[in-house]
Amino acid sequence: MPSPLDRWPGTEPHPDPRWQILYEAILRGNQQMNLTRITAPADFWEKHLWDSAQGIKPYLGESAAWRVVDVGTGAGFPGVVVALLQPHWQVTLLDARQKKTRFLQRLVADLDLKNVTVVTGRAEVLGAAFPHRQGYDLVLLRAVAPIPQALAYGVPLVKAGGRLVLYQGRWTESDTAALTTQHQGLQLVQIDAQTTPLTQAARHYLHLVRNFPGPTDS
Repeated sequence: MPSPLDRWPGTEPHPDPRWQILYEAILRGNQQMNLTRITAPADFWEKHLWDSAQGIKPYLGESAAWRVVDVGTGAGFPGVVVALLQPHWQVTLLDARQKKTRFLQRLVADLDLKNVTVVTGRAEVLGAAFPHRQGYDLVLLRAVAPIPQALAYGVPLVKAGGRLVLYQGRWTESDTAALTTQHQGLQLVQIDAQTTPLTQAARHYLHLVRNFPGPTDS
């Protein structure tokens, strides 16, 4: 079955109709609110669908029923893409803006996504409460905040042994040296460097594992 990792050719509909439904729903939603400035089909495929899928590419063969949360999901990226690719995962779309979450609830219904829950709230609040605190196998952070703040949002949500993925643009060795995560109970285990297939832009996907308690657990 075609996926966002397969090129969406030109202006033609994607051969998997779910991606076309998603695209058309975003276009309709844009008429009511500012969801995204990226609306041309090829740009949408590359900057939203392809990019979202790249962040979980190492886990696409994972058969366990992971609990996943997309923090600050906005228009639903990467969480909706993840839910479509991994239907046996339970995906939470988290955003603080009710206008966005109302749109997402309609989108989830249009796509008939039984494995998605939409939650309105702030990560720093939900991360302190059951069932969200240390409740997720995978935490996704894409265009949420500067890295220190993004990690502060994500760390309380990920369980011991769970993973956190940071979606980034350009990334350098000095950025890696400046990334201090051990005090938060995280270990950087992989940096996946990619070049976007159409615009040749740099993208990096940082994979971190929570392998010991941090101060947020005390």
